[in-house]
Amino acid sequence: MEKELTTLDALRTLLSKKDPGTQEDLRADLEKLGFEVTQSTISRSLKKLGALKTFSPTGESCYRLPEEKTLTHAQESLSDLVTDIVHNDFLIVIYTSPGSASVIARKLDYFGNEKILGTVAGDDTVFVAIPSGKSLRKIAVELKDFFGKG
Repeated sequence: MEKELTTLDALRTLLSKKDPGTQEDLRADLEKLGFEVTQSTISRSLKKLGALKTFSPTGESCYRLPEEKTLTHAQESLSDLVTDIVHNDFLIVIYTSPGSASVIARKLDYFGNEKILGTVAGDDTVFVAIPSGKSLRKIAVELKDFFGKG
Protein backbone atom coordinates (compact mmCIF):
# COMPACT_ATOMS: atom_id res chain seq x y z
CA MET A 1 0.00 0.00 0.00
CA GLU A 2 2.94 2.33 0.70
CA LYS A 3 4.02 2.02 -2.96
CA GLU A 4 0.47 2.88 -4.13
CA LEU A 5 0.45 6.12 -2.12
CA THR A 6 3.87 7.06 -3.41
CA THR A 7 2.82 6.33 -6.99
CA LEU A 8 -0.32 8.41 -6.54
CA ASP A 9 1.71 11.28 -5.11
CA ALA A 10 4.15 11.11 -8.02
CA LEU A 11 1.29 10.98 -10.52
CA ARG A 12 -0.40 13.95 -8.83
CA THR A 13 2.86 15.91 -9.07
CA LEU A 14 3.29 15.04 -12.77
CA LEU A 15 -0.28 16.11 -13.54
CA SER A 16 0.16 19.40 -11.73
CA LYS A 17 3.40 20.28 -13.55
CA LYS A 18 2.52 19.39 -17.15
CA ASP A 19 -0.22 18.18 -19.45
CA PRO A 20 0.68 14.57 -20.32
CA GLY A 21 -1.09 13.50 -23.47
CA THR A 22 -1.57 9.80 -22.91
CA GLN A 23 -1.44 7.17 -20.21
CA GLU A 24 1.66 5.86 -21.97
CA ASP A 25 3.30 9.29 -21.51
CA LEU A 26 2.46 9.12 -17.80
CA ARG A 27 3.79 5.56 -17.53
CA ALA A 28 7.08 6.62 -19.15
CA ASP A 29 7.38 9.64 -16.84
CA LEU A 30 6.71 7.49 -13.77
CA GLU A 31 9.29 4.92 -14.91
CA LYS A 32 11.85 7.73 -15.19
CA LEU A 33 11.08 8.45 -11.53
CA GLY A 34 11.71 4.80 -10.62
CA PHE A 35 8.15 3.44 -10.53
CA GLU A 36 7.21 0.24 -12.34
CA VAL A 37 3.59 0.70 -13.42
CA THR A 38 1.29 -0.70 -16.06
CA GLN A 39 -1.32 1.09 -18.15
CA SER A 40 -4.08 -0.42 -16.00
CA THR A 41 -2.36 0.92 -12.85
CA ILE A 42 -2.22 4.37 -14.46
CA SER A 43 -5.89 4.14 -15.41
CA ARG A 44 -6.95 3.17 -11.87
CA SER A 45 -4.74 5.85 -10.35
CA LEU A 46 -6.15 8.55 -12.65
CA LYS A 47 -9.63 7.52 -11.57
CA LYS A 48 -8.65 7.65 -7.89
CA LEU A 49 -7.28 11.15 -8.37
CA GLY A 50 -10.39 12.25 -10.25
CA ALA A 51 -8.23 13.27 -13.23
CA LEU A 52 -10.10 14.55 -16.24
CA LYS A 53 -9.20 14.00 -19.87
CA THR A 54 -9.36 17.41 -21.48
CA PHE A 55 -7.52 19.53 -24.06
CA SER A 56 -4.26 21.45 -23.72
CA PRO A 57 -3.99 25.05 -24.99
CA THR A 58 -2.59 23.61 -28.25
CA GLY A 59 -5.69 21.45 -28.73
CA GLU A 60 -4.11 18.10 -27.87
CA SER A 61 -5.86 15.75 -25.43
CA CYS A 62 -4.29 15.54 -21.99
CA TYR A 63 -5.03 14.61 -18.38
CA ARG A 64 -5.53 17.20 -15.67
CA LEU A 65 -6.41 17.18 -12.02
CA PRO A 66 -9.78 18.78 -11.33
CA GLU A 67 -9.53 22.24 -9.89
CA GLU A 68 -12.18 23.66 -7.63
CA LYS A 69 -12.97 26.22 -10.31
CA THR A 70 -13.55 23.36 -12.78
CA LEU A 71 -16.19 21.97 -10.45
CA THR A 72 -17.79 25.36 -9.86
CA HIS A 73 -17.72 26.81 -13.37
CA ALA A 74 -19.94 29.79 -13.99
CA GLN A 75 -23.29 28.82 -15.47
CA GLU A 76 -22.31 30.32 -18.85
CA SER A 77 -19.22 28.11 -19.12
CA LEU A 78 -21.22 24.95 -18.49
CA SER A 79 -23.86 26.02 -20.97
CA ASP A 80 -21.15 26.38 -23.60
CA LEU A 81 -20.04 22.78 -23.04
CA VAL A 82 -23.52 21.24 -23.32
CA THR A 83 -24.90 20.99 -26.85
CA ASP A 84 -28.17 19.13 -26.22
CA ILE A 85 -30.14 17.19 -23.61
CA VAL A 86 -32.55 14.45 -24.67
CA HIS A 87 -34.35 11.60 -22.93
CA ASN A 88 -36.46 8.54 -23.48
CA ASP A 89 -38.57 6.71 -20.92
CA PHE A 90 -35.51 5.34 -19.09
CA LEU A 91 -32.49 7.60 -19.43
CA ILE A 92 -31.39 11.21 -19.85
CA VAL A 93 -28.56 11.81 -22.32
CA ILE A 94 -26.49 14.99 -22.29
CA TYR A 95 -24.45 15.75 -25.41
CA THR A 96 -21.37 17.92 -24.96
CA SER A 97 -18.58 19.38 -27.01
CA PRO A 98 -15.80 16.83 -27.61
CA GLY A 99 -13.83 15.99 -24.47
CA SER A 100 -16.27 17.76 -22.13
CA ALA A 101 -18.51 14.93 -20.97
CA SER A 102 -16.37 14.11 -17.92
CA VAL A 103 -16.53 17.73 -16.72
CA ILE A 104 -20.33 17.77 -16.99
CA ALA A 105 -20.66 14.34 -15.33
CA ARG A 106 -18.32 15.41 -12.54
CA LYS A 107 -20.42 18.55 -12.02
CA LEU A 108 -23.59 16.44 -11.76
CA ASP A 109 -21.92 13.89 -9.46
CA TYR A 110 -20.28 16.52 -7.29
CA PHE A 111 -23.39 18.64 -6.89
CA GLY A 112 -25.84 15.77 -7.39
CA ASN A 113 -28.74 15.14 -5.14
CA GLU A 114 -31.32 12.46 -4.59
CA LYS A 115 -32.67 13.09 -8.11
CA ILE A 116 -29.59 11.58 -9.78
CA LEU A 117 -28.33 8.06 -9.07
CA GLY A 118 -25.19 8.53 -11.10
CA THR A 119 -23.62 9.36 -14.42
CA VAL A 120 -21.54 7.61 -17.06
CA ALA A 121 -19.39 9.84 -19.26
CA GLY A 122 -17.82 9.14 -22.60
CA ASP A 123 -16.00 11.73 -24.68
CA ASP A 124 -18.99 13.84 -25.70
CA THR A 125 -21.96 12.04 -24.13
CA VAL A 126 -23.19 11.67 -20.54
CA PHE A 127 -25.80 9.11 -19.49
CA VAL A 128 -27.72 10.23 -16.43
CA ALA A 129 -29.46 7.56 -14.33
CA ILE A 130 -32.32 8.58 -12.09
CA PRO A 131 -34.10 6.66 -9.31
CA SER A 132 -37.51 6.51 -10.96
CA GLY A 133 -38.86 6.84 -14.47
CA LYS A 134 -41.82 8.72 -13.03
CA SER A 135 -39.74 11.86 -12.51
CA LEU A 136 -37.57 11.53 -15.64
CA ARG A 137 -39.28 14.23 -17.70
CA LYS A 138 -39.27 16.68 -14.79
CA ILE A 139 -35.56 16.11 -14.11
CA ALA A 140 -34.75 16.42 -17.82
CA VAL A 141 -36.48 19.82 -17.86
CA GLU A 142 -34.58 20.87 -14.71
CA LEU A 143 -31.27 19.86 -16.33
CA LYS A 144 -32.15 21.78 -19.51
CA ASP A 145 -32.91 24.86 -17.39
CA PHE A 146 -29.73 24.39 -15.33
CA PHE A 147 -27.56 24.19 -18.46
CA GLY A 148 -29.49 26.91 -20.31
CA LYS A 149 -30.87 24.54 -22.93
CA GLY A 150 -34.57 24.83 -22.03
